[in-house]
Amino acid sequence: MQRLILTLVLALGFGTLTAQKGLSREELERRRLRLMESIKETQAELATTRQDKKATMSQLHALQVQLDSRQKLISSISAELGQIDGTIRNSQSEVNTLAGQVAFLQSRYAQSIRYAYRNRNAQSMMAYLFSASTFNDGIRRLAYLRKFREYRVAQADQIRSMQGNLQQKIGVLNNEKARKNVLRVTEETQKKVLQQEAAQTDKVVRELKGRESELAASVAKNQRAARNLDQAIASAIRREIEIARKKAEEEARRQAEIRRRQDEERQRVAAAKAAADREAAAKAAAANTPKPAGSKPTTSKSSAPATGRSGTTSTGKSYGNVTLNTGSGTTSTPAGSEPAPATSTTPVPAATTPARTPRPAPTAVTLGLTPEAAALSASFESNRGRLPWPVDKGYIISGYGRQKHPVAENVTVENNGIDIQTASGAAARTVFDGTVSKVFSVDGFGQTVLINHGQYFTIYSGLASASVSVGQQLHTKQAIGTVGPNYEGIPVLKFQVWKGAASQNPTGWIAR
Repeated sequence: MQRLILTLVLALGFGTLTAQKGLSREELERRRLRLMESIKETQAELATTRQDKKATMSQLHALQVQLDSRQKLISSISAELGQIDGTIRNSQSEVNTLAGQVAFLQSRYAQSIRYAYRNRNAQSMMAYLFSASTFNDGIRRLAYLRKFREYRVAQADQIRSMQGNLQQKIGVLNNEKARKNVLRVTEETQKKVLQQEAAQTDKVVRELKGRESELAASVAKNQRAARNLDQAIASAIRREIEIARKKAEEEARRQAEIRRRQDEERQRVAAAKAAADREAAAKAAAANTPKPAGSKPTTSKSSAPATGRSGTTSTGKSYGNVTLNTGSGTTSTPAGSEPAPATSTTPVPAATTPARTPRPAPTAVTLGLTPEAAALSASFESNRGRLPWPVDKGYIISGYGRQKHPVAENVTVENNGIDIQTASGAAARTVFDGTVSKVFSVDGFGQTVLINHGQYFTIYSGLASASVSVGQQLHTKQAIGTVGPNYEGIPVLKFQVWKGAASQNPTGWIAR
């Protein structure tokens, strides 16, 4: 069993080491420090579980988490050692190159010194100058001597500069070698501790194996409680979805009624404008009607209605043998008289029907959400993989989905979320802004808080007490209650994420 555990741990470590190859030295150092801090926290939790001399599943979970963290730490140290080896190789190469350059410069400088020594006699220098064939040649020889002197000074400066660089590189190389030695010792120490923890884990597993039937019964009891919890959660979420659907439908009806009233108002305004246009056109046509030739303007007078021969009512006035009926009667003209010219009228334009303004498309939402809830859902989804943990400190002791029991080989465990072991009295906190939809209790899991984030829901079970109420608006990392003990007396929070009526794997949502 111990060999099996070590094999699995080493295989996990190899995968972790492969994933760490692309990390920088600073990232590896930060990772190593985080892992060491995590191991300290796990050791503190493990010390709590060891108070009971009887082996427990919580103790096994803590040991497994500690083994995993220890192997990751060793892998991180190995990756750092690999980078240090590369740095040492590069530094050694640079040291060798600089040493060669310094040796070359020193040899060249020695040559110039020897030449200067051989020609140190002032008479020789003067003879060299005065042996010039021309004055210009003498000037060139003088310039040459000056350049030669400057060259020797520059050689000396360059040698000193390169020697300084060489010493610096040698210092870096020595520091890297010392750091490598420290990390190598740390790695060996961690490997020894890993073997001890693997042996301890093997011992706990053997003890728990002897109580397999007891563990199977305990798992069956917990699974029944978990099913009751999941059913209660699913039922509450279905109600929330139905409420959200009704709200969305009501909002859609309200928006439709607003658009209908807007359309009616536009039609009323358009009809009133058309009627005013027709009236203005009729008045303009009456004002532009031509009068008969030779006719005299008449003054309209009101008179009592008179009955003509045809029995019709005439509101006109009699001029000689002509009677003008302006009412519904007829106009009679004696024989031989000229008929009145026809009245020219301007045609009245027909009333036009105002064009209907197209209705704007309704706002697209998902799962029957209002626009506000849809915006909250989009914001929640955009933070996938970056949500904070529902507790300040802790580690996962049971993952999402169907998995085999770590001891009872014939037992399969179902989990719609993850179980996080934390410190005693730790506060549970919401991972995102939302509204409390329901607070309820289920036997075996204490208090449960359901928080709505639009089409997403987060569930926090295993609370000893809840400090929020239904309808309360919450902000990210706001405390919602205190984590309570599980059946072994260990504080464990069951955390779930749902999208609509389907559960999600929370490890893909929270930060790692």
